[in-house]
Amino acid sequence: MDKAFLKLIFLIALMFVAADLPPAFAILPSDQTMPSVPPFVPLDQLPCLK
Repeated sequence: MDKAFLKLIFLIALMFVAADLPPAFAILPSDQTMPSVPPFVPLDQLPCLK
């Protein structure tokens, strides 16, 4: 399966999770180290999504 397709599915799933469970992002390390950065920004830095 194409990685771009997997990334798209992952982003869509993430949007559903964010819409249903906003407090879930409070436990992400990215929010603790970079509180001013939206949760979806660090996704591009993950090697598995490139």
